Amino acid sequence: MLGVLIILRPGSGTFGIWSLVALGAMLLVAVRDLSTRQFGRDVSSNTIAFYGAVLVTLTGFVLSLGQGWVMPQLWHLPCWPWAAPS
Repeated sequence: MLGVLIILRPGSGTFGIWSLVALGAMLLVAVRDLSTRQFGRDVSSNTIAFYGAVLVTLTGFVLSLGQGWVMPQLWHLPCWPWAAPS
């Protein structure tokens, strides 16, 4: 958390709502990692990854309800492989 705060520089003029979103995301990742350690050995990493992906998808959907949806155009299709980090 200290590293994130150093990068965000809370005292600067650039600290805003998106900085708080970044801090919240970092805290949730830490909670996820700590809670994952509590699972038994019978829970596979694929199961954890699947439910994590479902939770991220649902959270993204709920948070996007307040945003306007723009349907991607066909010419955007070739750009999609570069839209996500590998």
